[in-house]
Amino acid sequence: LDMAERADKIITMGCGVNLDDIEHQGGVCPASFLEAEDWGLEDPKGQPIEKVRRIRDEIRSKVEQLIKEIAE
Repeated sequence: LDMAERADKIITMGCGVNLDDIEHQGGVCPASFLEAEDWGLEDPKGQPIEKVRRIRDEIRSKVEQLIKEIAE
């Protein structure tokens, strides 16, 4: 949490994470109370390798764009 509070930007991946489930299990997701950008990526769990590769490529593209934004 301390690291999240000091971050300039927080990115969540989406993947169908239910914040209520995290809290119910005793965990805390910093994205639930800090401003975060959600990339809304599909969960790769159980997906065919072709789909996982597309998700991987989407992550790469988003990270490259984020690096460009930060560098400006």
